[in-house]
Amino acid sequence: MEKLIVFLAAVWAAGAWASVSEVHEFEPAAGQAAAMYQAATEAKAIQTKLGATVFIGTDLATGNLQYVLTFPDWGAWAAFEPKLQASKDWAAFIKKYDVANPASTQVGMLFIDTPVVAKTLPVATVFSWKILPGKFDAFMAIAQKAVAIHNALGASAGINIDDVGNVHYELTFDSWASWAKFNAALQKSAEWAALLKEANATPTGELMRVLRVEEFKAPGTAQ
Repeated sequence: MEKLIVFLAAVWAAGAWASVSEVHEFEPAAGQAAAMYQAATEAKAIQTKLGATVFIGTDLATGNLQYVLTFPDWGAWAAFEPKLQASKDWAAFIKKYDVANPASTQVGMLFIDTPVVAKTLPVATVFSWKILPGKFDAFMAIAQKAVAIHNALGASAGINIDDVGNVHYELTFDSWASWAKFNAALQKSAEWAALLKEANATPTGELMRVLRVEEFKAPGTAQ
C-alpha cells in the first residue's frame, strides 16, 4: 500500500477543470466538538444561499472537521467572496463566533482544482500524494486506467490538485459497506494488480496522508 501510486486522469491534457474547491480543516477544542459542528452547520446554511456548494465531513482518525466549499470554476469562486463580505447574515455569524475561546482551531487550508469530480456521497477516502520532482507527467500518464478500474468496481473516483502541486485522489461511496465491498473486489482485480506493478516499478509520488471522511449530518436532517 505504501508504494501505491494513483495517477491523474487524462483530462488534464485538455486543460479543462470540472470544479474548484476551498478546503478548511478544523480541530475542535476540548469538549467543543458539538459547538464546532453547530457553527459549521450555520455557516453552510449562509454560504449555500450565496452560491457555494458546501460539504461538512469528519476525519474519522482525528475527529477534525473537513469543511469544503465548491464552485464550478475560479470565476464563480472569486464572485462568491464579495457576496460573502456584503452578507448581513455572515457578519452576524462572524460576530457570534468571534470569541476569546473558540470551539475550534483552523489547522489547514487548501485551494484545489478538480479535473475529475467524484460524486458527493456520505463516505470518502482521500489519498494525498507529494509528486516526486519531474514526475508530474508520469504521475498523470495512466490516470485514466486507475479511474476506470475504480469506477468499474463500485467507487466514484475524483482527482484534486492543490495550490502547491500535491494530488489528492478521492474515492467516494454511499456507505462503509460499499467501501468494504469495493476493497474486497479491488484485491481480486487482475487489472488493478497489473496497474500496481506498473506504478511501483517507477515510483512517481510519496503518500503523505490517508483520510477516511464521513459526511456530517446535523440532527434532524435527512440521512
